[in-house]
Amino acid sequence: MKVFINDWVPIISLGFSLIAIGLTLFQMWRTRVRVTVTFGRTLESHDAKDMFVLLGDGRKSPVLDNDFWSVRLDIINTTPTPISFFDLRMFSPDSNINYYLMTRKSVPALEDALIFIQDSITDFHRLDIPEKNHGLIPARGYISYDLITLPRSSAKISQCVVSFRIPKHQLFRDPYSVTNRSRFKTYSKCFSTVIPASCKGSEPGRSPKK
Repeated sequence: MKVFINDWVPIISLGFSLIAIGLTLFQMWRTRVRVTVTFGRTLESHDAKDMFVLLGDGRKSPVLDNDFWSVRLDIINTTPTPISFFDLRMFSPDSNINYYLMTRKSVPALEDALIFIQDSITDFHRLDIPEKNHGLIPARGYISYDLITLPRSSAKISQCVVSFRIPKHQLFRDPYSVTNRSRFKTYSKCFSTVIPASCKGSEPGRSPKK
C-alpha cells in the first residue's frame, strides 16, 4: 500500500504543478493589454469661426483666431485594469516636428468651458478636448477625443500623423521617436491634408510605412 501511494505522489505533484501553470497562464491571458483604437476617416478642415463657446445670452464667442483641423480618436480598453496613454501628438512625418495640439491645459481660460463646433448652418455639437497629451483609459472603459491642431501657414503641409503610445512593449521601435520610449506600443495614422494627394507609402488615412 505504501509503495502504491509513493508511486502516485509524483503524478499528483505534477498534476498540481500543471494546474498552477494553467491558472497563471489564464490570468496572464485575462489581464493582457487589449486596446481597440479607431481614428477618424479624414482630417477635416474648419474655419476659425466654426469653433466657439456659448455665452450666457446665447451668443457664440470664437475660440480661435485661425483656421484649424480636427480628427476623432476613439479608444476602447477591454482589460480589467486601467491603461495609461501618453505622447499624444500630431506632427509632420517629413520633419517630425509637432503641430500645436489643443488641450484643456494649453488654453487655461477654456479649461472648464463647453466648446462646440459648427457642423452645418443650423447644427453644432460639443467637442471632447483632451485635458493633456496623456491620461488614463478606464478598465473596461472607453474614451473619445476631438483632436484639434492649427496648420502652419508658413509651410507647405501635405501630411499629418496622429499618434500615441501605451505602456506595452513592441518588437520594432517607432521610427519617429527620439526618446527612450521608442519601443512602447504606438498607434498612429497618417492623413493627407490635400486632395487627392496621399501619405507617402500609404493610402490616404493609412499609417505611414517606413
